[in-house]
Amino acid sequence: MSNVIKPTIYSWEQNSEDVLPGTDTSLALKISPKESEPSGKFIKTNKLYPLGGTSPHIATTFSLLDEVVEKLDEAIEATENGDTIGSDNSILHIQSILPELFCCRSIGEGFAAIINAVYHGINNHGPNTLFSEPQLVTLRVVMNKLSEQPFMQFDEGLDLIMKLEDNGFEVEPDHYSTFEDIADA
Repeated sequence: MSNVIKPTIYSWEQNSEDVLPGTDTSLALKISPKESEPSGKFIKTNKLYPLGGTSPHIATTFSLLDEVVEKLDEAIEATENGDTIGSDNSILHIQSILPELFCCRSIGEGFAAIINAVYHGINNHGPNTLFSEPQLVTLRVVMNKLSEQPFMQFDEGLDLIMKLEDNGFEVEPDHYSTFEDIADA
């Protein structure tokens, strides 16, 4: 797969720039993307919120998002290997997870908007139409970004939703066009 998009990786490094006087800089978080593999100093968002010490919504959210990303990886691999049944099975599994993720929408507006868009994007795709590999990769990039930044702002969520639309996803409910017709009349 030549169009693989590497995730943005953040690492713990010494960084004394722009630090308030008296601040311990032994573990300052350097917010700069790297195009390399994790070096052992990598920390994922879900590690910042351990399962036992947070609300059930956050723990459930990270678990479900990891499952969705894993199923998308399976769908992409199945599509690459010509296994249409395996790919479709992974998408069906994702469809069953999305309502549970929607129940976690109180995490943020961006999160809720993306989950809603992905839900409708998959449902509007049609039962007899398979997703292309670029569509699956785009969906994986969006869900991976949401996994990394579940507390994103609504505007950031809209940017990701536009990427879905650019790749052939219809992210509005299928009855939305009926409401538009009524409003225009």
